[in-house]
Amino acid sequence: LANRAGAERTRDETEFQYRVQSHRAGLYLWMREQGLEGRADAVGSADREAYLGAFSDYAREKFGTLGLPLPDSGRLDRFYRESEREIQRRAFAGRLQSQLARPVELLLLLDRALWVQESIRSFADKPVTVELLEFFDPGISPRNVGLYASLSRRAL
Repeated sequence: LANRAGAERTRDETEFQYRVQSHRAGLYLWMREQGLEGRADAVGSADREAYLGAFSDYAREKFGTLGLPLPDSGRLDRFYRESEREIQRRAFAGRLQSQLARPVELLLLLDRALWVQESIRSFADKPVTVELLEFFDPGISPRNVGLYASLSRRAL
């Protein structure tokens, strides 16, 4: 999750991601309502064009991939409209999760850095420096931050 959250996106890319999350949430709800919960974990990626169209376009592609009988497009789109409040609630939770993933990951790394620093200090009774560093460009991967620990020169 932190990997997705760290990616820089344009406004259009962000809006597209919201649409993707809404379509996925809608399909998950449809499958749950139809008793297909065991297959609901397969609502992931589809062709970009499928997300740009109506919900039924996306659902049609996913049902084809899963080998399930295709419901009527009108019925799917009606379900999507009628479930809009729940779909938006779920999509909002996904957006919130995406936005908070990176800060939470960094807080966990900071906590781990403090733990390492205290553990080494209490074990070896030597000064230690622990830093959070970017090890490579975030364009390669947003999971570019890690811990670096070293004994101070005075301790050597």
